[in-house]
Amino acid sequence: MLAHAVKCGLFSRFAMSPMKPLQTGMRALNWAVVDQLLVSACNFAIGVLLARSLGPDVFGVFVVLHLLMLYANSFQGALILQPFLSVTPQLADDRRAEYIETLFALQLMLSLTLGLLALGLLWLGTSFGASWSWNPGSISAVSWTAALVAFQIQDWVRRYYFVVHRPRAALANDLISYVMQVTIIATAAGFELLDVPIAFLAVAFGSMLAAGVGILTERIRPGTDHIASVVREGWRRGRDVLVAWQLQWVSAQGIVVFCTSVMGTSAAGGVRATTNLVGVVNVLFQAMDNVVPVTAARNYAARGLEGLLSYVWFMTKAGTVVLLPVLVALALAAEPIMRTVYGEPFETFAGLVYWAVALTFVQFHLRTAFFFFRTIMATEAIMRCAAATASTSIILAALTVHRFGPDGVMFALLGGAVVGLAYSLRAAHVITARLRLDAKT
Repeated sequence: MLAHAVKCGLFSRFAMSPMKPLQTGMRALNWAVVDQLLVSACNFAIGVLLARSLGPDVFGVFVVLHLLMLYANSFQGALILQPFLSVTPQLADDRRAEYIETLFALQLMLSLTLGLLALGLLWLGTSFGASWSWNPGSISAVSWTAALVAFQIQDWVRRYYFVVHRPRAALANDLISYVMQVTIIATAAGFELLDVPIAFLAVAFGSMLAAGVGILTERIRPGTDHIASVVREGWRRGRDVLVAWQLQWVSAQGIVVFCTSVMGTSAAGGVRATTNLVGVVNVLFQAMDNVVPVTAARNYAARGLEGLLSYVWFMTKAGTVVLLPVLVALALAAEPIMRTVYGEPFETFAGLVYWAVALTFVQFHLRTAFFFFRTIMATEAIMRCAAATASTSIILAALTVHRFGPDGVMFALLGGAVVGLAYSLRAAHVITARLRLDAKT
């Protein structure tokens, strides 16, 4: 399947040569998949260790704080990684190095700023008596903030390797980060010392170590000579995506966070355990995120709209064929898998697996539509789609969570995703027709 996908253009970096895309695309795809197998396996192991050691209630606290940490990543993804992956591959060699150095400087500034804001959020949470918050001056708060900052910088370093066509180095960097995290968490669990602060210290230490190794070995330095122009370009390309990601977060993770006041942290832990179980398919999703934006940009530049559509359409069909049997198998074995992996306290959440399977399938097709919109700079469609998704999810959550608890949350997430997919398909049809008409005239 993978070899056939590459032959048909999937994940190929260069569309103008018949042999080069086959060779470079196969290498990029293979290493990206191996990298994501590593990341997903380690994240799954971390989730299992935490759930078994902490129990649903305390694990729910970790889940809420981790979701807030991922929310901070929406700013990085839209303002830094979006132009990093889409613009850098199209630049001439003499401009590429300066552009990367400037983006690195912006990444450092953004991460540090978000870290300070995170401490402020903890202070607000403490003031309002939130069960997931800590005193901003405590070691717990420091560990969470350090994890937030270090995770973002390491994520930038690993994307750097994909942009410069060195996926094996990305794998090595992730190996340092995630193996270290798993080792620390497993050791703490073995001595019955594992708690939420230690979990975030593990994330912070592993990410810092990997980021430091990458920065030093690659001699990446921050540059500020062209910072004003890069900020303007990044804002132009990323503003719609930034708004869209805020809405997406609200319509997905945000609903889980906000509904903890109704359901309690144990329900949040159950929802996270379920999505973590289905997260095996994140291997495909994350490999797409690392490779597809770069490949799509090159295909669009070389072959125009029809080449891009052919690429996205084949990727959609191939991904569907790969996903379906995996998701069906997870749904059929939901209860024994939940009991075996997480233990009896989590067995009551097995029914959520059915919702998670359907949600994952819809999200895959949403993701491919977004790749199309991002490549042709139709980011307003992403923003409108996210608005439709968020409003639907919020309305459904308000109507169902009080009565149905975690099932209401999953129903709201799935309903919002279905509405978003319907809108994105309609928008893609309209935009494609307009671009074809413009090409004829």
